[in-house]
Amino acid sequence: MSYLTTFFGMQTAAQYTVALYNDSKEESQKFDAVFSNRIQYTKAVHADVKDWVAANIARWKAEGEDWFNIEMIPDKFLPIQIFLQEGGLLRRRSSVGQVGSATENGDTYRVHPEPQTRTTQKKNRDNSNRKKIV
Repeated sequence: MSYLTTFFGMQTAAQYTVALYNDSKEESQKFDAVFSNRIQYTKAVHADVKDWVAANIARWKAEGEDWFNIEMIPDKFLPIQIFLQEGGLLRRRSSVGQVGSATENGDTYRVHPEPQTRTTQKKNRDNSNRKKIV
């Protein structure tokens, strides 16, 4: 029964994630701890992460490590030169875990659409039958 304590702990998810980042010896583990979890969890080490990324990103890009994916790094952690090289505000970012909607020409597109009900199906049919005034 000595293993029972391995199932429980008093650490929050944020504390655990920061400890993973701080205690990791491998860069791949640090990268995973910071950029594969909620970014809010690592708020306590954001300044350190920004410095760490700035010091190593050129090498990571050159080496092409399997674990390195620049799309996972939020814009605020990238040095300005790299941010601009990657396309600035138009750069492609991983949309995993992002739920939301975008509006274009008055039409709303959802990343994760809600289930269609009879009411929304009828509404969509009515809207598609309308002629757009140009």
